[in-house]
Amino acid sequence: MATPGRPPLDPAELEPILIAVLDIVEEKSSRAISYKDVSERSGASVGKLQHHFGTRDELLRRAFEYRLLEITESMRTAVETPGTPTERLAAVANDVAYRGAWRRATAWIDLVGRSVDSGDYLDLTQQVTRAWREVFTRLIHEGREAGEFELRGTVEEVVDHIIIAADGMTIHSIASGRENSKETSARNRRIFIRCLELELGVAI
Repeated sequence: MATPGRPPLDPAELEPILIAVLDIVEEKSSRAISYKDVSERSGASVGKLQHHFGTRDELLRRAFEYRLLEITESMRTAVETPGTPTERLAAVANDVAYRGAWRRATAWIDLVGRSVDSGDYLDLTQQVTRAWREVFTRLIHEGREAGEFELRGTVEEVVDHIIIAADGMTIHSIASGRENSKETSARNRRIFIRCLELELGVAI
């Protein structure tokens, strides 16, 4: 989505800019973002960045949106692939807990923090959360109907527990530090899988 009043950038130009922002957030945090750094990393001029995004805050929001919705789309793709509900749930769990975990964690923590006093960031946070809930709700319904899952509570309660577990993994990833991200992601995946197994009464 382009900033109101500004023409959209070609996707081939936009993607390197957003990736550059995410790289800087991953390395230094969003507080260190400057147009100059993003320009040097992406090859886009400072003038182009200022013209298209207007504010540094909007540049950050667009980058977070790009990353988190990319993960959400990968989860939706996993849901649509052939396989049993359990097999597809395992693929989704890998997206949530392991693939690109550090980058997702840095984007999500920053986004949630900014949602406290920003309606735009809150809207994006809620959009991502709704999408994740839809993915897990669909898989749980399908697994229960197929006789694969035996839920410990209602579908809504189980999905709540899964979302809370995913958010907890994000905090754990950040608290463990980037230098330990590979080991932390592997451990988080095991824990998340165990959470799903307990909630759904299935071996994954």
